[in-house]
Parts: sequence; structure tokens; C-alpha cells
Amino acid sequence: MGFALLRLPPNCGVGTALMINKETKEWAPVPRFLDAVQLTKDVTDITDAARGKTFSNFMMAMALLKNYKPFQGPKG
Repeated sequence: MGFALLRLPPNCGVGTALMINKETKEWAPVPRFLDAVQLTKDVTDITDAARGKTFSNFMMAMALLKNYKPFQGPKG
């Protein structure tokens, strides 16, 4: 078993995606309401299954719904 080592320069910034409601101007970081780690695992499983385009798109939509936490996102 191996491991990966990631070295970043000291001046490299860290960022996160934000979802902003255009009407209320309320915002929330995407990781608050989307389980990105589990979504990545689900996407890997979907792509490894090598199904057709339509079925893969359907499974991707199901993976998004599964990992979405609607009450933790911006209101509205």
C-alpha cells in the first residue's frame, strides 16, 4: 500500500465554493450541504460501472440527491 504526499507552496491560498441565493443574498459553503467525499466515491462507482450515457446520467442525479442536505444550504 502506498501513499500520496502533497506539498503546497507557502503562499498558496485555500478556497471553497459558495452557493449564493440571488434573491436573499444568503450564502453557504458547498461542503456544508453537499457531502463531497461520499459523492466522489459514488461518482467513482458510477464511472467504473461503464454503463450507457442515459443510465449513468440518471445514477449521477441519484448520487447528487443522496448526498444533498437541503436544510443546511442557503434559504430560498
